[in-house]
Amino acid sequence: MLAGGAIAGLVLSSATMSSGGAHALEVPRAVAVSAAPAPGEQQPRAVAGAADPGATATPAGVTSVPVTAGKARGSGLWGYAGDVQTRTSGSVFSYGLSLSPADGALWVTDSAKIIWTSNSLACSLAGGKVVGSFCYVGQSRVLKYGLTTEPDWALGEYRGNGGYGSPATRANAGVGANYTPRADALVLDGTTLPGGRLNGVRGIAATDSGGAWAIDADFAEGALGGQGLAARVLTGDGSEGPSFGKTTWPSGSSWTNRHHPEAFDYPVGIARLGSGNLVATSSTPELLKEYREDGSFVRNILLTQPAGSAGAGDKGYRSPYAVAADPSTPENDVLVGYTDPGADNPSFIERVNLDVCTTEEATTPVGSFRDRCEVLDRIGVGTLGIGSGPGVNTSDAVTFAIQVDPSSGDIYVGQRQGAVRVFATDGSPLGGFPGYGVGTQNGMLQNVRGIGFDARGLLYATTSEGASATRVQIFGRTPDAVTGLAARYSDASMTEVELSWDAPSVAEAAGQLPTRDFVIEMSTDGGAQWNLIDRPLSLDTTAAITGLNPETVPVFRVAAWNEAGNGDAARVRPELPPSTLVIEQLGNGLQAADPAEPARFPAKTDVEFRYVVTNEGPAPVTGIEVSDSVLGEITEVVAPEGFVGDLAPGEAVTLVASGGALPAGAYEAETIATGTSQGEPVSARTQWFGFGAVLAATVAKTGNGLLAPTEENPARVSADSEVAFAYRVTNTGNVAVGITGVADSELGAVDTVVSPEQFSGRLEPGATAVYTAAGTVGAGSYRNDVTVTYAEADPGSSGAPDAEELTATASWFGEGIASDLSLRTTGNGVAAPLAEEPVWLRVDAEVAFAHLITNGGTADLTIDAVTDSVLGELALPADFGGVLEPGGSVVVSATAAQLEGARVTEVTVTAHDELDRALEASDRWHGFGVAGGISLEMTGDGVVAERAESPRDVVASATTSFGYTVTNDSNAPVTLTGVTSFEVGSGTAPSGFTGVLGVGESVEFSGEAPAPAGAWAATGSAVGLDAAGLAVEAHHEWHGFGVAAQLQLVQLGAGVAAPSEAEAVPVAAGSEVSFRYVLHNSGNTTVALDEIADTVPGEIQAPDDYSGVVEPGATVEFTAVGPVALGSYVAEVSASGVETRLRSPVAASASWHGIGVAVPGPTPPGPTTNEGTGVPLAATGGEAAQALWGGAGALLALVGGALLASRLPRRTPGAE
Repeated sequence: MLAGGAIAGLVLSSATMSSGGAHALEVPRAVAVSAAPAPGEQQPRAVAGAADPGATATPAGVTSVPVTAGKARGSGLWGYAGDVQTRTSGSVFSYGLSLSPADGALWVTDSAKIIWTSNSLACSLAGGKVVGSFCYVGQSRVLKYGLTTEPDWALGEYRGNGGYGSPATRANAGVGANYTPRADALVLDGTTLPGGRLNGVRGIAATDSGGAWAIDADFAEGALGGQGLAARVLTGDGSEGPSFGKTTWPSGSSWTNRHHPEAFDYPVGIARLGSGNLVATSSTPELLKEYREDGSFVRNILLTQPAGSAGAGDKGYRSPYAVAADPSTPENDVLVGYTDPGADNPSFIERVNLDVCTTEEATTPVGSFRDRCEVLDRIGVGTLGIGSGPGVNTSDAVTFAIQVDPSSGDIYVGQRQGAVRVFATDGSPLGGFPGYGVGTQNGMLQNVRGIGFDARGLLYATTSEGASATRVQIFGRTPDAVTGLAARYSDASMTEVELSWDAPSVAEAAGQLPTRDFVIEMSTDGGAQWNLIDRPLSLDTTAAITGLNPETVPVFRVAAWNEAGNGDAARVRPELPPSTLVIEQLGNGLQAADPAEPARFPAKTDVEFRYVVTNEGPAPVTGIEVSDSVLGEITEVVAPEGFVGDLAPGEAVTLVASGGALPAGAYEAETIATGTSQGEPVSARTQWFGFGAVLAATVAKTGNGLLAPTEENPARVSADSEVAFAYRVTNTGNVAVGITGVADSELGAVDTVVSPEQFSGRLEPGATAVYTAAGTVGAGSYRNDVTVTYAEADPGSSGAPDAEELTATASWFGEGIASDLSLRTTGNGVAAPLAEEPVWLRVDAEVAFAHLITNGGTADLTIDAVTDSVLGELALPADFGGVLEPGGSVVVSATAAQLEGARVTEVTVTAHDELDRALEASDRWHGFGVAGGISLEMTGDGVVAERAESPRDVVASATTSFGYTVTNDSNAPVTLTGVTSFEVGSGTAPSGFTGVLGVGESVEFSGEAPAPAGAWAATGSAVGLDAAGLAVEAHHEWHGFGVAAQLQLVQLGAGVAAPSEAEAVPVAAGSEVSFRYVLHNSGNTTVALDEIADTVPGEIQAPDDYSGVVEPGATVEFTAVGPVALGSYVAEVSASGVETRLRSPVAASASWHGIGVAVPGPTPPGPTTNEGTGVPLAATGGEAAQALWGGAGALLALVGGALLASRLPRRTPGAE
């Protein structure tokens, strides 16, 4: 059974069939299918081998598989592919059919049947009922079968191995299953249509819009209940369009109106033209009537021909019955079939060119017209049936169906009971169809009334009208022959053959159905008998046939199968398999094909190679060539003589080549022998493995991991340090060695082995053993040597005689070195390594750092980095290469601004010496950023008076004690150099003051000076040096006011001052004297007057604008009136108050002397005199006072300015 392309054992069917002795092994050509032609181009036949459409088999299509009814055998033949059921029960007369160009639906008519008898018994026996004067059998219908959305044209009953199953009863079979089942089909009998019941629809044509026109041949039989419409216009959904067609007209005679657009007389056939128009037959008037799809009338076409046109018996009458359009002709030809042509006359169909016509007027009815069109051909004369004459209803010469195969142009004509006849486009007969006979079985046809082709080229035919087997049969074409069939043995055992072939293409438009399977048959007797190889249904184009008898030569044939049958088989005989070559290679007579057992020789041994090539297959091998992967092409032949490159089965050839000196180590050569057998390349391969033995060892010595084999490049190590020596002994040969001793020239025998563990002294090729020892290297140069002795560990294994003991040596040169690194850092040229001794600098002052790096060792030092703890990594000088020689120095410079307060800069230099030992040196530099200065506070009498508007009041000329407090506001000590005031003089430092003022400390200097009268100011200054040596100073002002308070008082009586008795002023005794008191503030402060009082007069009056205070330099005049008694008179006045700054009391006084003189009576007018005493009376008014101020100033000062005054209450400034 074939599974996955392979057959475990050959399985044969029991059916056998003679091939008729045909033994040809040629593979048939592929069957070609041409595409649909362009309009006007003659369409070639669909497939090869189908010259007779009725053929059911070809010689190449015959197989050993049992025949299935209706299935064709051979490529391109029509075979039964399925059917569509049209009957459910009762009498069904399947008649016309049409395939919709819009949706592929299948339209079929059921014509029913009228039997012209009114005998009820006879009618009942026929299955009908009497209607009026005739018997009506069945019920006329139109059926529409929808095509599935995605039809599968591979559907069918094929089961594999060339066998088919039986279709289900009353179900659409094969590819017919793509159509709606009869139970679900659209069925119209007219009872639901506006045009009424269908009487006897026959011809039907599907329209471009998806509907159909059905021709009701019995439309005029009113007894059946229809409305007498000949052309029933149906839509795709089953509704009715503008149906039409009448037989009786107003003239009373249908014949006289036969050319009317709606006049029909026994219409049967209808066809859709390429333009979409429809043309229907009207039999009795010998007309075709053409309409547009919308029902509008186009024309009448008269078919009548001159008598004798078709022979001597032809009377020229043409009653059309069937009509078809030829889609393969651009002229829009129609093919017309007729009723019986008359007794003994041959029937035929005519090709009419509807585009070449002449129009003539017809008078039936008046105003009508008709065309006479060109008849291009009469087809079927002598092939179609012979007429029986009028009145014979069983004539075989009536043409019921015509259809043109769109893919080939072949014309299919169906007459009464005979087979369908097929004609080529040119009218030549091609044979009958189908070739399976007349009957009701699958593939057989009878009473064909309708023929059609779908878009794929499948043929549809109604068959067996009125019988229970009535239906629509579908025919498809069988596959083309497979091509490229090839067979070859899988190997030399010849028990398995691999088959391969190319699947044929499918001519879908020509009616070919998809391939379903490939059937394989085999013959072991040259093709006399064939046996089926059982395999699952498969479209694989390869197969492996196993279990073959190598003593026989099989022949295979392969054919493609589909639902219509099988295509032509291709045959092939497998060729003999190519032979097998074998090659053997020897070196110095030794075969060494196993890499685990090479042929061993001492290295550089000369080797001769021999190559033996043998043909172990059943076929000759030609063009033999031998190539060695090391030596190249081998051409020298030892035997046989005269060898030219060919070997018969079982023959051998020997070649030779010199391999030269065998290299050390493994040797591998691959040799390939190639040739050609049975047209295919063949080859053989072999390998030869050798080994060239080498005995050798080396030693490498390191000290502290360093190799130092030359004196020019010694290993530098720390002087007087212990060095770890390692002796690495390696077997550099390719055979094992035994170590017998390791000796150091300075340290003696070395016995310590660190690798591998438990070392036995045996070293395999490539292996290493490490010995160790330790020794001290002093200062200066050092050398020691090692010697290793060894011998072959397995004597004789190298393929050479035993060797003497061998040695390996190595030297190590060293030099003991010492290293030292130092660093000195200065800032602004000063080293400051101690925090308590920083370099004092003002904040933001620039510090120039210099870092002196010195190599105090004996070897070069590489400076890695110089890092400042504040500035980060410092750049080395641009001209410094980075390496300090012994005793060398380099200065790394940097600058930075001094920060406030203490700053420590730690600089670190890192380096490494030639031994890559890390060295480090560091230094510190301490600086202090001085910020801030001193402040000064000056006080007088302990009071700060730094504002002129708020001075310190003191008594003028009094001594003021001054204090100067100096504070160090900086972050470092300050040395004071002087505290002074220009107005006061130098301050005196307190006892014990050293002159240095610590951070935050204060010191008070002192001084004194008399205060001058009035406002005055003194500026104190303190100067010194900060820690950075820069001058600092501070200043402060002190403001004072020397208070000098003084009042002057003058008294005038009667306008005259009389401060002494000697100056007494005589006045009339008892008279009222006006006194004036002139008070003057001669000090520098305002005086608030408490009181002014006179001892004699009464109340003293102050001026109206007196406020109670007397400003410096101001004068206030008071007044009083009082009597002067007889005799001496003294009035004393005093004024007292407080100066407003220090609140010190201040006072002034005055007196006035007068003499009261008795006045005896009125005195006549005369000069003003003091008549009683002879002393002139005192003048009154300001003149006297002015005189007094000017002349008596000294006197007033002596007497303190005391004046007589009466008491006056004190008034404060601003009081009312």
